[in-house]
Amino acid sequence: MPVPPIVPLHHQPALPLDHLILRDSPGPEAIEMDVAIVGGGPAGLACAIELSRLLKGAQESGQAVGDLNIAVLEKAESLGEHSLSGAVVNPRAFRELFPDTPVTDFPFRQAVPGEAVYLLTERRAQRIPTPPTMHNKGYYTASLCEIVRWLGERAEETGVNLFAGFPVDALLVEGDAVRGVRTTPSGLARDGSPGSGYTEPTDVTARVTVLAEGTRGLLSQAYREWQKIGSPNPQLFALGVKEVWETKRPLDRVVHTLG
Repeated sequence: MPVPPIVPLHHQPALPLDHLILRDSPGPEAIEMDVAIVGGGPAGLACAIELSRLLKGAQESGQAVGDLNIAVLEKAESLGEHSLSGAVVNPRAFRELFPDTPVTDFPFRQAVPGEAVYLLTERRAQRIPTPPTMHNKGYYTASLCEIVRWLGERAEETGVNLFAGFPVDALLVEGDAVRGVRTTPSGLARDGSPGSGYTEPTDVTARVTVLAEGTRGLLSQAYREWQKIGSPNPQLFALGVKEVWETKRPLDRVVHTLG
């Protein structure tokens, strides 16, 4: 008798929309912003920097636009603490965000001199031709942690408000529109009740709320479910494990393995 396939989606608990989508009115001490960006990773910071750049360009061209109060809320205590991966980076986005900055000033480690792909077996590593999608000529190796910290410094230079240590707990909505976010209270006991050092959540209101919380962000999932935004071909994610190696000499190539 054939075994039916296991579909992880069928075993995923339902999202607690009543906790993630709130129709509460913002508190009297709510922080008012024009744009609130949830997530201080590369995407959220790049969004804030590009908004600031577009605003400056519009003002310099004489357009009647006022200032924008932009806030980036990041759950980590400091920028970069939750971005631990090494990466091979295409510098195109950096060149577009910072057209007047030389590549030597970007937060990269070194240019990629070449690559190699190996098929691993129990006893040997067989080198195979490099598929076109794995060619990294013109790219650079980098630490995502260093990239995020560097982008945070550039964002602050443009006047963006960075709120590190502010995990967001829920979206504040009115009708079908998002009006802002509510942060997670701190100082909770294990049972969820207020403990020593308890701090109430903070409401941040905004005309525009941007969710840049990563591939499996709860708020993004909740918003899509609330607004019934589906897809016949939903995104799939896999769990990966990484190791950090210290090499005795600089590597002369990026190495990909399979098997």
